[in-house]
Parts: sequence; structure tokens; C-alpha cells
Amino acid sequence: MCAHDVRRHNSPLSLPYYRRLRALLTVSLFLFALGAGIIVPANTISGAAARSASPGLPRVVISSGGPYLARTSAIERHRDAIVVPPQYVDKPLSLVCTNGSYTAAGFNWVRLFLQPGSADSDAAAGDFGTLLVDENSFSATSQIFIDLTGRLTPGRNNILVEGVGIPGSCFSWELRTIGPPALIRPNPPVTTSGAPLIVYGIGFSLRPEENTAMLGSMAVPVLETTQGAIKVLIPPGLPESELDFSVSIRNYRSNIIKMVVLPGPKITSLSAGTVVAGQTLIIGGTGLSSIPEENAVYIGGYRAQVLSSSTSAVSVEVPRLPAAKALPVFVFVRGARAAGNFSVRALGAS
Repeated sequence: MCAHDVRRHNSPLSLPYYRRLRALLTVSLFLFALGAGIIVPANTISGAAARSASPGLPRVVISSGGPYLARTSAIERHRDAIVVPPQYVDKPLSLVCTNGSYTAAGFNWVRLFLQPGSADSDAAAGDFGTLLVDENSFSATSQIFIDLTGRLTPGRNNILVEGVGIPGSCFSWELRTIGPPALIRPNPPVTTSGAPLIVYGIGFSLRPEENTAMLGSMAVPVLETTQGAIKVLIPPGLPESELDFSVSIRNYRSNIIKMVVLPGPKITSLSAGTVVAGQTLIIGGTGLSSIPEENAVYIGGYRAQVLSSSTSAVSVEVPRLPAAKALPVFVFVRGARAAGNFSVRALGAS
């Protein structure tokens, strides 16, 4: 979390109303063109930072901050940190700073300092650190790239963001590097059709949409990413198979790991159509797990305790249920919902 403080503003750098309006329109038009791919922002791009911003290279987001919002029209400070995982310290690093967004104006002026040490008192003592962004950085553009290769250390690198803007103005940043992702291992090692899958590794973009996950020849949905893992959804309806799994950012592909995919589960029978609390209900089917903890059973939204299981049957204890003519029975195996439309009638009320 970043710290935030406000102090009285008498600076001549604040813009009059018409200049604020023009800045807002400029930011909106620029970001629209950027999102549509019409223009590529460029300012002070040099060396490795220029390479990391090149459309031909993958851009892996390894740390991000903001949006920092202006709450008043006074000078405001936001303290935060650029967190760098050790494996990225020696790689090319580019800090991408964006003043404004699709829906909000940027600050009238903004400064960003890379601070020494690890205490917020550094700034209070007058040591603001190295100036990375100044009042003129966004005079002609809303996004700049700063080469930080070799200038950051593993872990937290403290920063201070200082600026003035109309209430609601915003500023944000991302630290990016280049290179393909590297896959280490999946969890679980054997997955099920229709289930989510987590694969551990490095080099994933923190923006899920920038990662392309492939299972065999199929692109699979990316649900979530962190610096060390990617979560995807295995498509339903797949037969038992062993498929190649990889992740790409733009045209840079990771190593390939083999994934064993089992068919999705299916309910084929219930041992009773009418149940009472405490009764044992046996659910027959295919693709179930012989490990009880990998099966989750719900009756009308109420979770039932799994007593035992095999690949073809799951025995559960019926929970206390409200009296109802039909309560649907749902079974999930390793996160994949079993096919089949079955329900039971509950006697009595909880």
C-alpha cells in the first residue's frame, strides 16, 4: 500500500481551466489511439528500454503501481515501491509511466523519484532520491519509457510520486522486461477436462490478456497470472489424452511441458430419489476421483460431506436441507463440474 499526504499548493505550475480541459482531451484522444494500435508512444526510449518497448519483443509486466489519484488540487505525495523479483535484476528493465487513463485526466505535472534506503523518512529529510520523471516529461505525450536496466536491486525499491492535478486525475506505472516465459511444473500434474489448472514458472505478464496459453493446438482461457504462476481453464469435452502445454507472449514461446488430460466427470445414477439429513447417498458416474478430497458434492447449494469415493462412485452424507420437491445434485472433480442432470427430494425442514 502506498502512503499519501497533501500539502498547501501555491505553485505557478498548476494549469488554468482551459489548459486542464485541453490536457484531458489530449489524454483521451492519445489513449484511444494507443489502445486501437494507431500510434506507439515514444519519448525518451533508449538502449534496453527501447528494445523492451519494441512491438517485436514480448513485454513482461513484473511490477506495477497506481493508479495514484488526485484527491484535491494541492500538491500530493504517494509513496510506493517497485518490487523486483531476483530473477529479473540482470535483465533489461523498462519503467513505463502513464499520465491519465481512458476515463480520467492526467496530473497537471508529476514527478517520480527513485529513493535510496528503505524508509519513508528519506523524503521528509530532504533526500528525494534520483529524479526519473519531472514536470516536463508529459508535455507532449501521456506515456514515457525509462531505462532502469542495472539500476534496481532485488526486492523493494522505494519511490516517491509527487504531483498536482484536478481531483480524479491519475498516474500509474509498470515495470517491464523482455524474454519468453519459463514453465516449471503444473498443479495438479494430471488435470481434468473442464477444470482450472495452475502452472508454475517465471516470466508471465501480470496482464492475463498478454499471455497466450496453448494446449495442443487449442488456445485455452487465461484466468489469472502472477509473477510465478498462470491459471488457465482446460476446455470441457476433451477425451483422455497427453498434450503439449506452452505459454507465449507475442511470438516468444516458453518451453513445452506434457499435460495428461482426463475426460470430464459425469453423473449417471443416484442411489435414492428422496433423502433425509444424515442419510448416505451414493452417486454413480464416470471420471470421478478415488481421492475423496478431490470430489466436491452439493445438494441444492448445500455441501455434502464425502465419505468415500472411487472412479465410479462417491458416497456422501446428506446435509440438513430445506423441504423441497427437487434439489439439484452437483459434483465437482478437481474443479471440473460433472455432466448430468440429477436431483433429489428432501423430506423435512432444517
